[in-house]
Amino acid sequence: MDSGAVDMVHKWQYVGPKTDRNLFMRMLIQPVTRNKVKTVRASVVALFLGRADDVVSLLAKELPELALKKENCTEMTWFQSALWWDNRVNATQTDPKVFLDRNLDSSSFGKRKSDYVATEIPRNGIESLFKKMIEIKVAIAHPHVSLFLDFQQHVDVTATASPPTTEDDEDTIFNLKFI
Repeated sequence: MDSGAVDMVHKWQYVGPKTDRNLFMRMLIQPVTRNKVKTVRASVVALFLGRADDVVSLLAKELPELALKKENCTEMTWFQSALWWDNRVNATQTDPKVFLDRNLDSSSFGKRKSDYVATEIPRNGIESLFKKMIEIKVAIAHPHVSLFLDFQQHVDVTATASPPTTEDDEDTIFNLKFI
């Protein structure tokens, strides 16, 4: 078991909900095989509304375990970032007029299950989660967990926001989504 991944995931859940509001971070946790040994890989995918230098500086202070470097970042427009999140390979070269195309593409849709987490998961809980993910048969599914910052904490409970919205949402620190 990679203790570096366990440490990063453990610290991420304390940093993610409290970091700069212009930073959206999603952590992907996937079972992988390295050198014939089953382990878990944790990686962060993020969107920062600002310059690459600023996010590198911010995360060097808040989450140095990521070891983020400027060359890991790609600066792009808001439109390009929407294309990137849609898994467009050449998001920075794609014409923004693609947003005007009303024809459905070959997008895949799937059923997801999720849990809303109100208290941080202890380190031994993360280790147990990783062990369970490794036990799952890869031939049946290649599961991963997507952790993402719940923006509900920044939205007033009386404001219109994405569902589900309840008074309890202010206690949610992140969403755990099983794919």
